[in-house]
Amino acid sequence: MADSRLKKRHKNLCLQIMNRSVTGSTVRDDIGIIRTLISKGSNHFTKAWSQTSKNPIAFDYQFLFLDKFRTVLNTNGSRGKPLQIYSLPPLRTKEKIESAVLFESALDQRYFTECEKNKDFRPCLIAITADGYLIRQDLKSGRKLQSIYLSSKYKFKHIFWENDLHKVVLSSVHAKMPPRATLDNRSCVFRTLMYLTLFEIAPLRFLANIPIVRNVFGADVIDASISRDILFLMHQGGMMKLYSLKEILDKFTTKASIGQLYNFTECSLDQHDVSMRIDENWGTVGEYPFGVPVNVKFDNKPTLLQQICSHQHLLSFGGFPWHYIVCPKKQNSVFKVYTMKDQVPVKHGLLNSAVQTIEQDQAYFHKDNSGRILHIGSDFISYLKLDVVHNDQEEQLFEIQTSHSINLQDVKKTNGSMTLFSSSGRRIKCNSTLDYDNPGYSCVRDVDFEDELDILVVLSSQGEHKGGIGLYDNQTGILVKEIQLDYWEDDSDHSIHMELDTIVHIFKRPTRNYCCEIFKLLVNNHC
Repeated sequence: MADSRLKKRHKNLCLQIMNRSVTGSTVRDDIGIIRTLISKGSNHFTKAWSQTSKNPIAFDYQFLFLDKFRTVLNTNGSRGKPLQIYSLPPLRTKEKIESAVLFESALDQRYFTECEKNKDFRPCLIAITADGYLIRQDLKSGRKLQSIYLSSKYKFKHIFWENDLHKVVLSSVHAKMPPRATLDNRSCVFRTLMYLTLFEIAPLRFLANIPIVRNVFGADVIDASISRDILFLMHQGGMMKLYSLKEILDKFTTKASIGQLYNFTECSLDQHDVSMRIDENWGTVGEYPFGVPVNVKFDNKPTLLQQICSHQHLLSFGGFPWHYIVCPKKQNSVFKVYTMKDQVPVKHGLLNSAVQTIEQDQAYFHKDNSGRILHIGSDFISYLKLDVVHNDQEEQLFEIQTSHSINLQDVKKTNGSMTLFSSSGRRIKCNSTLDYDNPGYSCVRDVDFEDELDILVVLSSQGEHKGGIGLYDNQTGILVKEIQLDYWEDDSDHSIHMELDTIVHIFKRPTRNYCCEIFKLLVNNHC
């Protein structure tokens, strides 16, 4: 009895706030209060602000980026409306930002200490500009803190985190084949497909500029990426080959530092590409016109770690110990789970859905680092876990078991005839067996995970011109809160984001206009 009273007392919101004012609080206590406020039935989310734009709208952490990152808003403004932090004047086309990531603070102790020593390294936007510069832009004023010239020979288009807040990767556009390459296949194997440039953050350090060369990795390589110290190469036919980034940095890389002189003639790796040769021998790294050198030279192919085949190169790693999820060749919305050590299929590791829809299903390891798998179908989200089992020889095996599921609603299949009307009013009688023809059919459109509140956010269409947002407990799948959207467009591309008491809904219309809605938690003043 005493235990139940203690639990009830701990969950009482008024007591939590009173204890906070007397004894102080930790971040965990404050997060617990916000979670309690969201769960309380009398509190609800209301739309506080909306905006339309011709340019893409981006959201990260608590910041909204408009006008190609020229305008930055903080979503924690007064009365639930965003507060404009800064708005830069119009830029020339070549100075506009192509892609960017947000840096708030280093998570690792070593990087955090270096940030403290380097007072100029504050929260910033790390971005690629159209004229080939990597810049650091102050998040409070928009002032340019640092500028590094990349290259005039190849264009970088995308930037993304290699490892959260430790390294960033810059990806160049794919090199175009010369017309004669279609006639002479031998000429294309000497071409460099693209470049992946790696920088360390806090402070900004140049590590490597990796050429993806066809005569090293194969003539059928079509794309490449870096994540978690692994170089992923995508080949034709769904084949993926994995290489160690550490081996590439240790064995094939020549050190080059920003601001120091470097012999750029040594970095011309593609001897058959005259356009990549630089006449000047020495130049300053990171300055115009040299930029950053191609300081990785492959004398031979790096050690192949793993070779995996998956439809559309879909791949997810996770679990304890490591497992991976792939999509079998030429099979949409079907997934298989394998052990990483010996590539053995997991028992009950075939994931598929009986419902056929236009939207492709998803399956990946959950972002909460629990080792669970999220299998997202048309109208359901299943939490799957890896359990250890033993065979007759006492060997350790793994099997997939369902932890819990989130079902939006029971699918109403319409196998009989139904009556439709054309735009002119003419009656059309037809047979329908597909679930997406049902106007009452619910469909998952996007999913986000709020790690601090431990809430899974599900955006779904709920019939014709209806949409909603569901907040589910990440451990049990129980619905915590539901928000009905006043306006919904079925044929738009939707995305959902949640940051504590703020929900951001962004969608792109077929007309290529972008819309953003912000929902804020409205708290009942009575405890």
